[in-house]
Amino acid sequence: MRLSATQRQEILSIVRRHAGSDADVLLYGSRTRDEARGGDVDLIVHHARPLDPLEQARVQHLLEEALELPVDVSFAPAGGATTPFQRMVSAQAENLDPSHEFAS
Repeated sequence: MRLSATQRQEILSIVRRHAGSDADVLLYGSRTRDEARGGDVDLIVHHARPLDPLEQARVQHLLEEALELPVDVSFAPAGGATTPFQRMVSAQAENLDPSHEFAS
């Protein structure tokens, strides 16, 4: 995983402040491969607290500001329908907090 412990903690802090303390944050894409270079930060957030589109945009902006990197975030609400893309990448993604697993 090509994120520092500080970056992981910053991501978790921002997401959980807005999406709830039980939110899971999964990293997928090039940042999961140590041999890759550059790239944005691709995240899927599984959450129980409702987030309207404005709040989702705010979370993305705060993440980009904190990391000084482009960030793509896909939000997957608990009990809601997930897209085929979200299911596919969630199955291959790395949980930024492996000690925590979202209870959907």
